[in-house]
Amino acid sequence: MDLLERNFRDKMIKVLFILVWSCIALDICFFLVFYFTDSLGVSVPVYILKYLCLPFSVNMTTFLITRHINNSPKRSHDFKNLACSLGLCTLGGSMGIFHSYYTPLWCIPAMVLLFCSVFHSRKIHHLTLVYSCILVCLAAAYISLERPSQASFYIQHCVVVLGITILSSLVANEVRKYQKSVETLILTATKNEEEYRMRLERDLLTGVHSREYMREVANRTFGIAESTDPVGIAILDLDDFKKINDKYGHDNGDKVLRALGALLNKYAGTEFEAGRFGGEEFIIILRGLPQENYVRKLEEIRKQFCELSFDFMSEKVSFSSGVVTCTTATIYEKAFHLADQALYSAKGNGKNQTISVSAR
Repeated sequence: MDLLERNFRDKMIKVLFILVWSCIALDICFFLVFYFTDSLGVSVPVYILKYLCLPFSVNMTTFLITRHINNSPKRSHDFKNLACSLGLCTLGGSMGIFHSYYTPLWCIPAMVLLFCSVFHSRKIHHLTLVYSCILVCLAAAYISLERPSQASFYIQHCVVVLGITILSSLVANEVRKYQKSVETLILTATKNEEEYRMRLERDLLTGVHSREYMREVANRTFGIAESTDPVGIAILDLDDFKKINDKYGHDNGDKVLRALGALLNKYAGTEFEAGRFGGEEFIIILRGLPQENYVRKLEEIRKQFCELSFDFMSEKVSFSSGVVTCTTATIYEKAFHLADQALYSAKGNGKNQTISVSAR
């Protein structure tokens, strides 16, 4: 959001720059028209000072101050947003004040209210509204002093323009609320999408990756396995887990599953990704290491897991695992089958051990 607002402020600064020079160009054109038609109403020096130099000085000063604040690293985003809003309002107000005989110009600050609703800030909205009303009143006072005989006429105009300004404020407020609602909807949708993606990628009970996610990773990985970049797959299965569920209940069985998931996640990284295949069975994909390193890492995890204690039982829990390493492009299903056979051998040889095989 800060980036979008910064880009918008930069565009506002460009608009201010263009308006400053556009205003002085128009003022010069009006001067030439009035001069050659003898319609100046005042002497040439007074007209140049009053309707050329003074408004240009105000506009250029406003532009320079606003640009300086916008470029300052010491100012907050909110302060810069406010400065740009008031800067644009000031330039519109100066047009209304110095050319106050043309009352439609008084409405320019009201237009700024709508324009600056993009910042969706209540503070900026209220300050810009008050400032716009002040500028409108100054324009009315200025022309009333210049033409006292028409003061009541311009005061009526002032009331109308103030009404338009307040109406614009109400519209801008609704626009701001609408923008805030859209932003909330987008954030909510993004959050829901992220949560949905996490549910697809993660097993909710154990915290490791889901079966579907691991299949996607495996399909991408095993197809590019080579001797210089081997890929391994390991299948872990908790030993006698059914007995734990039967004796201590499924809630306590879930504690064991969560404990193994937490341990596997400690090792997770670019070389090691773990997921739950189903029930008490887990799957691990290992990359970029020789087979003996895969076995060493699995044995380290197995020994750590065997040392864990659970408050609901005195026995230790173990798992068996089978691991296979592929040094050539291999179909995932083939690699999984070989790892499953190795796991079966580990179970048959007494459990609580890791057996490795190589892909043929």
